Amino acid sequence: MMKMMAPLLARGVLLLGCSSSKTQQGRPLKLSAMELKILKYFLRHEREVVTREMLLDDVWGYEEFPTTRTVDNYILSLRKKIEDNPAKPMHLLTVHTAGYKFVK
Repeated sequence: MMKMMAPLLARGVLLLGCSSSKTQQGRPLKLSAMELKILKYFLRHEREVVTREMLLDDVWGYEEFPTTRTVDNYILSLRKKIEDNPAKPMHLLTVHTAGYKFVK
């Protein structure tokens, strides 16, 4: 039996599970399964610095062997989808020499 998750609100994005996320305005937001996993991870670790290695270990797992550059590419993709201005993010922030931080 599939466990139902409570909807989460992340910066105007209503996460309903799977890839059926919507903006607050009700527009569909197409997230890949991995983008959704990453965004949920940031929501669980809001305001905490999350390193690339933490994401690789906790989101991808030990069976996969992506590079830290893979993480950067997914962050860029998420910014394009959830930020008003991806070039100047207000929510999915880079913490130089450390990793990333999500703030609502």
